[in-house]
Amino acid sequence: MRFVLRDAARTLRGPAREFHLRIPHFEVAQGEVVALVGESGSGKTAMLELLALAAEPDPGGEFLLEGPEPVDILALWQRRSLGMLASVRATRLGFVAQAGGLLPFLSARGNAALAQEVAGRTDAARLSRLAERLGIAAVLDERPVQLSLGQRQRAAILRALAHRPDFVIADEPTSALDPGAGEEVMNLFLSTAVEEGAGVILSSHNLSLMHRTGAEIVEVLQENLPGPETAPARRAGSETKPSPGTLRVAPAGPQSGNQAPGSKPSRNPRGNPQQANAPARWVSSVERTP
Repeated sequence: MRFVLRDAARTLRGPAREFHLRIPHFEVAQGEVVALVGESGSGKTAMLELLALAAEPDPGGEFLLEGPEPVDILALWQRRSLGMLASVRATRLGFVAQAGGLLPFLSARGNAALAQEVAGRTDAARLSRLAERLGIAAVLDERPVQLSLGQRQRAAILRALAHRPDFVIADEPTSALDPGAGEEVMNLFLSTAVEEGAGVILSSHNLSLMHRTGAEIVEVLQENLPGPETAPARRAGSETKPSPGTLRVAPAGPQSGNQAPGSKPSRNPRGNPQQANAPARWVSSVERTP
């Protein structure tokens, strides 16, 4: 099974800001671990929400789950097949939120069992085996409020893996933990997911931790920022890929139509003043090819 996105995009619009995420080509297969890294606001969560089928992509391009039972994700969104999208989410995807995201009225066991039930894959023995692997077998019948932060994250990982998903998507899964506990939980998460045959796509600000865990680093690059440039653009003609964590800013110019909040209106190529209240447009891109 493989996620494949080609010439896909997602646009977010607000009264003061427009954000456009470009995905020229992005592929992830089961068994692979990919870590999205980038500046805050660069679009990591926007990308994960697309992959988790929690947000609709822009029209055009391709968004597929390839495999024995392929799914055209973009076509399902265009047909408004929300029930089918929910079914794909429930059976093929697992999710780990930043702070666990467990249902507070269910125990750790109940949260994981619910994921299995919704997917139609009830398996109490598997649940117990995974809990042992994650080191939370002794607290399975505790509710989230009774668990430590580390235990809650492990319980969230248990829930994400309980129903044998093809992919696990995690948004900063150890951000609420101290560095030592975060590394321990991350290693458990990745090793367990890979042993279970799941692909992993996660976001993280901790670049050194991602390197230590062996995840493949994929940058979400800010290509176009309103206002003055804060980092140098890639040199013209250079074929060198930016190092992890590098911020790439497209050259500023009148064609971009962007400006810093509070700055004087710029002029567009036709010489007409830009509306002072026009939303600033931010553009990022993420790409990974096999």
